[in-house]
Amino acid sequence: MAIARILSIWVLADGYRQIGETKASALRQMMEEFTKQARDHHVQTILVDAINAEDEDLVNVLKQLGYERYLTTYMMRATIA
Repeated sequence: MAIARILSIWVLADGYRQIGETKASALRQMMEEFTKQARDHHVQTILVDAINAEDEDLVNVLKQLGYERYLTTYMMRATIA
């Protein structure tokens, strides 16, 4: 089974604004293009890592495109001075 993995997704703040797009529409266009290219390469599964749960635009776009949460994990950090 062919799998594509997206390690991180980010959009430059000024980039989408300069062309009159919203962050959500820019993310949607990026993900639709990635999905098209993945299909062309016979990918059956796309995994997206490092999603910031507070990035509502990204989470909503992924949900609209049929992505679903498949892991529940914590990323934890301790700063020791």
